[in-house]
Amino acid sequence: MYSKRINYKEGVAAFQFNIALVYGKLKEYDKAFQFIDASILNHKKLKADHPFIISCEIYIAYLYFLKKDKKAMRLNFEKIKNIKSNVDIGYNRCFELYEIYKYLDLDGSLFLKEAHSLLLEDIKCISSNKDKNYFVNNVDYNKSIIKDWESYNV
Repeated sequence: MYSKRINYKEGVAAFQFNIALVYGKLKEYDKAFQFIDASILNHKKLKADHPFIISCEIYIAYLYFLKKDKKAMRLNFEKIKNIKSNVDIGYNRCFELYEIYKYLDLDGSLFLKEAHSLLLEDIKCISSNKDKNYFVNNVDYNKSIIKDWESYNV
């Protein structure tokens, strides 16, 4: 009944976020921005301070990072600069924050540490070495998280 009461808005908002991620990977940034903005709007309709909005704001800044638009990224960074590394945003958003901080010549090492730690927790849940290897080398930023963590701790 809850899903009917909220008119499936949370599911729609999450789907819009996922579509934005796909468009970001395809470097179709204008479409990614459209979907991420729609996701924020739908999350705000549910709750003005919905916790998932933080993830959306991080991804907007990351899209500007991908576009190499430092000015727009700095403006958006104001919305996310107070996020702590231990907030529940997952390893992908932590890695995006690490990349953003690095691009702005700020210390984002705590975000890299959190991304690495969360990723290792997920890897532990995969039973076969073949599946672990695939997960590390082919899913999201996993390979970059491990590579950056190893080079950071040399």
